[in-house]
Amino acid sequence: MSLTSARETSRAIDNGAVRWSRGLAWVALADVAVVLVFVSTGRSSHDEGLAIGSILATAAPFLLALAGGWGVLTGLRVKSALGSSWAGSWTRMRAPWPEGVALWLVTAALGLTLRNLVFGKGTAASFVVVAFVVLGVGLVGWRAALGAARRRAQG
Repeated sequence: MSLTSARETSRAIDNGAVRWSRGLAWVALADVAVVLVFVSTGRSSHDEGLAIGSILATAAPFLLALAGGWGVLTGLRVKSALGSSWAGSWTRMRAPWPEGVALWLVTAALGLTLRNLVFGKGTAASFVVVAFVVLGVGLVGWRAALGAARRRAQG
C-alpha cells in the first residue's frame, strides 16, 4: 500500500467516524429533548417550578435510564458492526423498530424504577401510565415521523 493510499484510507475512516459521531449525537439529543419536554410539561401541569436544576433533578432517573438503554443498544450495534460499517450503528438508532421501542421501554421502566427505588419519588399508577404513553409517543414518534418524511422525500 502506498503512502497516498494509506492517507486516503485514513481520511475515509476519519470522515466516516466523524459522520457517525455527529449523526449519533443528533439522535441522542433528540431523545434527551423528549425526556426534558416530558419532565417540563409534567412539572408545569402540576404548578412545579421550571428552574433548570429542578427539571434536571426530576429528569435524572429517566436520563440515566435513557443513557443505559443507549449504552446497551449502541454497544451491541458497534460490536456487530465492527466487521462492516460504523454508519449502520447510528442510522439504526433512529429506527422506530426495534431501537426506538427498546429505548422507550427501557427509559420508561428503568426510569420509573430508579425514580422510586433510588430517588425516593412516587410512582402512582396514573404517573406510570402517563410516563409510558408520553415517552412512547416521543421516543418512537419522532423516529416514525422522520422515517415517513424520508420515505416521502424519496418518492
